[in-house]
Amino acid sequence: FDNISYLSPENSDLLCRVVSGMGFAKRKLYSDDDDIIFNFQRCIGINGINLLALKPDLLERCVLIELERVTPEQRLEEKLLLDAFNADLPQILGGVFDAISKAIAIKPTLTLSNLPRMADFARWGSAIAEALGHASSDFMNAYQSNIDTQQDIVISESLEATLILEFMTDKDEWSDSATKLLEELKFLANNDQKGLLPNDPKVLSRRLGTLKPTLDDAGVFVERSPGRKRLITLRKKGGNIASNASSLPIAETLDLSDPSNF
Repeated sequence: FDNISYLSPENSDLLCRVVSGMGFAKRKLYSDDDDIIFNFQRCIGINGINLLALKPDLLERCVLIELERVTPEQRLEEKLLLDAFNADLPQILGGVFDAISKAIAIKPTLTLSNLPRMADFARWGSAIAEALGHASSDFMNAYQSNIDTQQDIVISESLEATLILEFMTDKDEWSDSATKLLEELKFLANNDQKGLLPNDPKVLSRRLGTLKPTLDDAGVFVERSPGRKRLITLRKKGGNIASNASSLPIAETLDLSDPSNF
């Protein structure tokens, strides 16, 4: 998906299913009732000037890479670029196949803890890191740093998440209705922010469902109780993967966006 400027919530949900694996059924022939099922799972590339994936569930399936603009001195015509690529292609493929063959042998021997949402991707990434001469922890640290960046982006793009984290700075636990939480957030918000908050507590409650994974990683656990009262409980957590990874020295992390590491 090249040069994208907007990603609708529906397409964001669709890309989540494509990355994790999905299927759908269609009539095989109009003349009978037989079904045919299409199953597919793909790696997706999305390119745009600004970050388009803002929903937490899609971001957790992403590796973010920020590219620098090609300078005038480095620009090439397409034919020259393809000629240089095709000249290097045998070496590129050879390196890829060598890395994969080593990673296939390494992958079953790895013992990983604190697996992220994309657990199989993390295991393969760790095995490939070892195949390329790095430690498996180098990949996990770099991947977690990428997840932390995603978490910061979601929080910065969400006024509700920002205000909830501010609201919980001096509290270990808070429990009340969505109406009361909305009142508390509007009290914290400045005049410009107040108009950006929902007026309906039900809307806030639905947004909390979307933000729950991000707030959980940021250290605030969100629980919505069933029943008539439908209380919302906010509770601070202890150490989590994100906070542990972000405290690691930079020298111990592997930069996923630097091609020289691969």
